Amino acid sequence: MQYPDLNQRKKKILNWIIRSHIETVMPVGSETIARESNLGLSSATIRNEMADLERMGYLRHLHTSSGRVPTDRGYRYYVDYLMKSKRISEEELDRIKRIYNRERTLEDIMTNVSQILSSLTSYTGMVLFPKTEGYSDYQGRLRLEGSWNILNYPEFHDFDIIKRIFEAFERKSPIFEILNEDIEKIGVHIHIGSENKSEGLQNCSLVISRYGIEDEMIGGLGIIGPVRMDYERVVSVVDILSTAMTDYMSEFYH
Repeated sequence: MQYPDLNQRKKKILNWIIRSHIETVMPVGSETIARESNLGLSSATIRNEMADLERMGYLRHLHTSSGRVPTDRGYRYYVDYLMKSKRISEEELDRIKRIYNRERTLEDIMTNVSQILSSLTSYTGMVLFPKTEGYSDYQGRLRLEGSWNILNYPEFHDFDIIKRIFEAFERKSPIFEILNEDIEKIGVHIHIGSENKSEGLQNCSLVISRYGIEDEMIGGLGIIGPVRMDYERVVSVVDILSTAMTDYMSEFYH
């Protein structure tokens, strides 16, 4: 995706708006930024910059409010260029380690990983089992945990949106297709809203990473949540868990 070059002022304003919207759900206005941020800019200056960001496609204006909210394009710019990693607590790290410290089957581990993904983020956790003799079709390989968590977010209070999302959850194939593509690539991958081909997932973001033994047993794990997602935390959680799963499988199978 090609982006117009943003100056430092626009980057700081866009970053502040997105972080504020993720935290509060509310549209963000220029006076709020001038009053609550430490950018040192007048509301008039901020208003002009926000108008430019809207013309560029990073923000949109809600008719019911004088404030603006990020677009999918705005979130894409944020995750590619602006966000930073967020450390998770030592207590949470210990909780992750404890999953692998007991004698358990691979299925037990996978189930616990999907549960902890959901628990640590309050979104929907997903784990794709490696393709093995016992798990060959995607229906059996893909586990979702915490599907009902999405009802806690106001952007999912529209019945038609919820219906499409739960249809995608039940069918699993739209999620499997994204996971199956991403496990061919290294690193954490983020799919935002309208970037998703499936209509049922176009109000969601997916954060995915692969795990496993290179060229032998590869699976994937990640999070499904609202586009207004705490990407900094989610990316850290997904990255840590995929690394832990890779270490576990290397030890389990060798």
